Amino acid sequence: MKADRDSIIKAYTDSVNLCLDKIYEINKIHKDQSKESQAYETKKVINKWFLKGGQIWLNFYLSYILNKNMTLGYYLTLDQLVLFNSNFSDSLKITGTCYSNKNKSTAFNLTGYTLTLRFFKEGGTTDYYNKTADITVAASGTWSEAVTSGTLPYEGLYLIDLVLTKSGTQISNLNRVEVLIKRGPSNWH
Repeated sequence: MKADRDSIIKAYTDSVNLCLDKIYEINKIHKDQSKESQAYETKKVINKWFLKGGQIWLNFYLSYILNKNMTLGYYLTLDQLVLFNSNFSDSLKITGTCYSNKNKSTAFNLTGYTLTLRFFKEGGTTDYYNKTADITVAASGTWSEAVTSGTLPYEGLYLIDLVLTKSGTQISNLNRVEVLIKRGPSNWH
């Protein structure tokens, strides 16, 4: 279901009004207390609203307004879920498909994009694999990246980020994609 601008504004306005109603109710309950105590209780309500979604609503709304005519991302599938870090070959390729919808039924057209395949550890910022991937069939959203000697990182679970860039645009996959890198047979001894 796609939300239109008016329904997003209404939902956000309703959530703000609920917060304001709660502030009014708190001030009525604490009307006999000092102004400092009333301010403290009001602050608790506002903080709870922000912690429970107010900030999310605000960020979502601003993102919608700023990007309403732009694609915010795409959905990625990776064909290989396990790789050995010592394997490489001209024919050994990491492959995948980009989709424009969550149920992955419509291909994301890659025409004009440069693709950068990146591997990250959970919660980390270090890029363990920063390689340019090739577009296989742009209209089908398919891509590949040939693995060369010594380029795959140490064993572990990595998050995949395939960054698509072209003039004035940079987008990443919206879904979580993982690959398990195992120590390859040539490293077993």
